[in-house]
Amino acid sequence: MILIIFGLAMLLGVILFFVLPPRRAAMVCLIGGWCLLPTANFVVPDIHDPTIAQADEFTVAATTGIGTALIGPYWLTRSTVIGATVLIGMLLADFKSLRRLKPKWFDIPMAIWCIAPLFSGLFNQLTIEQTLLNLSYHMIAWGGPYIAGRLYFSDIKPMRELGVALVIAGLVYAPLCVLEGVFGPLFYELLYQYHPYYFDGIDRAIGYRPVLMLEHGSQLGVWMPAIALLAFWMHMCRALPKLLFVPSHVAVLILVFSSLFTQSLGGIGLMILGMVGFALIKRGVQIPKPVWAAGVICIVGIGVFVAGGDQVVGKVIGQGTVNKLKDVSRLRSLGWRVNAMTRGMEPALKQPVLGLGQWDWWQLNEESKRPVWNLFLQGMGEHGLFAAFALLAVFVIPLWQFVTGCPVKLWSDVNLGVIAALAVFLLVHLIDSMLNPTFSTSLICVAGGLNTIGPFLKRALKSA
Repeated sequence: MILIIFGLAMLLGVILFFVLPPRRAAMVCLIGGWCLLPTANFVVPDIHDPTIAQADEFTVAATTGIGTALIGPYWLTRSTVIGATVLIGMLLADFKSLRRLKPKWFDIPMAIWCIAPLFSGLFNQLTIEQTLLNLSYHMIAWGGPYIAGRLYFSDIKPMRELGVALVIAGLVYAPLCVLEGVFGPLFYELLYQYHPYYFDGIDRAIGYRPVLMLEHGSQLGVWMPAIALLAFWMHMCRALPKLLFVPSHVAVLILVFSSLFTQSLGGIGLMILGMVGFALIKRGVQIPKPVWAAGVICIVGIGVFVAGGDQVVGKVIGQGTVNKLKDVSRLRSLGWRVNAMTRGMEPALKQPVLGLGQWDWWQLNEESKRPVWNLFLQGMGEHGLFAAFALLAVFVIPLWQFVTGCPVKLWSDVNLGVIAALAVFLLVHLIDSMLNPTFSTSLICVAGGLNTIGPFLKRALKSA
């Protein structure tokens, strides 16, 4: 059934490129496809298999992959379906525009990331078939959305349409998010049956953590707060129209309220920080350096605490008190991720330049056969250090282009504020990817758009 859904989605997406303006067709595919399509055609693990029967639930889930940002045991995933649909649609319906797209220096990181599987595959002597599968996965899942961003979202009006489309997606998700927060995850299994990570971290202090159609509850835990922040920023810039018969201020309240049901401390915290940051920018407040320093010290302190410093604190106030603190604040989850990174990178460090070539490289670790819950470290283990730096640059360079091209005082402008809001939207997900290996096709599109519009803004504002 999943394969039929993928086929119909591709057919419908390509038709949309002929029926709608190509830019809007791309938005429907990138955002609608991400929110509604199944993750992959998962095979339900055989519980009678002795290896599976003895393993814990997370280990069994990891055999199905850890998201579709990087290739796993399945080549045909939501990411490749969306990327292929966008590429085919552009080639068939808008080839003239595609021909006008000129490569620039800031496209180099994406090019390196897309071809990295070729070099890691050859270096690790993978079969030609597997090397080509890995290569094509990167070129389709990452190249398609990025090219769409570069081609269609290179101006203020298209970027505003992209922001509005993301907010609409959030409003559609909002009531479903509340329902799953109360009754537990149910929609994915209702529509598509098996979801490997349904169980992982769903129990919360109040109710459950929703998953909806995404790859993991933690992914929804940053997706919804980030969209709420995007809507808030656009509303405060007077750039958010009435959506689905809902006034903009009501839309913001709905998104913030539903974001609380994700019960994701990191996502909600970043949402609040973003709102405070906008308020300071709006008022023209300059944050003193001691405040920045205090913030950095707090972040480093939390990192040390969850990475093992809690044992020292436990000797002073009691380990039981520390454990309760970690449970209440969700620092235990953060600590698990940090510890997994420090333990799990041993195999990757043996071949740091070109990586190990295989998606489940963490299985080579005798101490901990669990994946590293970090997008960039996972990419490093698979394709090497240069590929990981290129992947990081894919998102850092667009942000740098915008920050250097648009003065902070204009970030609350009715026109430029939308671009600032999308830059913050990308930044929130970039921070989250340090602790989660999942990523969205719409974010790759945003990165491509910011790369194109950033230099244009710099030139336009200088000549003004």
